[in-house]
Formats: sequence, structure tokens, C-alpha cells
Amino acid sequence: IAIMGRGGGKTYMQGVLAVLSSMLYPGYRVGLVGPSFRQSKMIFSEVEKLYSNSSILREATEKRPIRGSDTCYLRFKAVGGYNSSFIEALPLGNDGAKIRGSRFYLVCVDELAQIPDKILDMVLRPMGATKLDPMKNVRKIEQQSRLIAAGLATEDDFEEDTVNKMVMTSSGFYKFNHMYRRMKSYWSKMEEGDSKYAVFQIPYTLLPEGFSDKENISEAERVMSNHEFRMEYMAEMISDSEGFFKASLLESCTV
Repeated sequence: IAIMGRGGGKTYMQGVLAVLSSMLYPGYRVGLVGPSFRQSKMIFSEVEKLYSNSSILREATEKRPIRGSDTCYLRFKAVGGYNSSFIEALPLGNDGAKIRGSRFYLVCVDELAQIPDKILDMVLRPMGATKLDPMKNVRKIEQQSRLIAAGLATEDDFEEDTVNKMVMTSSGFYKFNHMYRRMKSYWSKMEEGDSKYAVFQIPYTLLPEGFSDKENISEAERVMSNHEFRMEYMAEMISDSEGFFKASLLESCTV
């Protein structure tokens, strides 16, 4: 999970990750998902920009990125006997029913806080349940088990497969949102030494000099409430809003 301030480039980095993964892993499938199809297409727009600016990427793909009414995708040339890698932006819909059953090895989720908790767990996470080459993975585990049983190796001798991933990004939000619960769960895993989990909080103050427009940020700080600025630009998780009617109360009254 990466929590970043406005203008930190989280959507761009999702696009870069999608392209690099598809190029480096033959037969790789990447799904781009946001709370709305418009947000999914924003990630895909970063992929299109990379396609326009990189001759290497254009050479690696079958044809130009395709934009349709209900999907956007970029397909790569098949290599090494594998199927083509591809990147696809998907419409989430109200309940995720439109994309249920899709399978990806990398799921890029933008604006995590705005995606319903149940859709994330019941629709998006199962998308990454299938291994890149499942039968090859089965044979590899069988071989490792035989070596361990024969006393020729230990579990520590083998590297863990980390091809399947779910990478989620968002701006800061309220602590009563499911995103904060996930962050706490990931922090616990990190403290246990589990390298599969990571949480990053990157405020605008950590970005390189000149990356952000200081005047724009100063104006935002002037006109926004304190908690809004801390969420949007400082990548903080806030307990609740400052108004008479708290955000948590309004959230609890929403069906």
C-alpha cells in the first residue's frame, strides 16, 4: 500500500509498474482498477504516454493501445513460447460483477480508500490467485520437496516466488475507512519480518525539489481545512473530520 500526497505521481508509477512487469515477465497479465472506469482509464493513460515516448515499448507490443467502451488494453508480442503479456483497464461497476472471473498476476488498484471493502476482498484479490505458470510451479515444489526429504536442501535454500502481486495506492483518508485497517494489518506483518507486505506514506515534503508547485500547495494549505490538507498533501490518516457533523457519522448513515 502506498499513501501519497497529491501530485506525487502514484498513478504514473502504477503505469510504469504495469509496463515493466509485462515486458520482464513473458505471458504476464496486469489489471488496472479504480473506483470508477474513469479512474482505471487514468492509469491506462499513463501506459499510453509511455507507449508514445518509448520506441522500445512500441517494438515490444503487437499494436497501439486499444480503447473500448468497456475496456482498454495493450497487448505485447509473444516470446519464449509463452502467451502474449497484456495490460487491461477494467470497469469496476457497482458490485464488481462485470469483472468477476478475470485473472491477473498483477492487480494495480488506485484510490484504494474509495473502493468498497467487500469488492476488494471478494472480487479483486481472487484475481491474483492463479500462478503465472501453475504446472511449472507444481513441478518445482515437488522437486524441492524431494530434495528436502532426501536431506540435500532446506526450505531456506529456495527463493520465494513473488511474481503475483497486488499494489494499492491512495491519498490519505480517515482512519475509520477499511484502508487504515489494512495498513495496520500490513504493519503487523512487516514487524513479523514478512517481506511480502509493505506500507509507504509519502507526503509532498519528501518529493524532490521542484517536483511540486510550491505556490499551488501554499494556496491549497490556505483554503483547505487542516484535516483536508493533511490527508491530501501530507498523506496522513486522520481520525475524523473537524465539523459538527463528523465524517464518521455521515459514513455510518450511508447505505
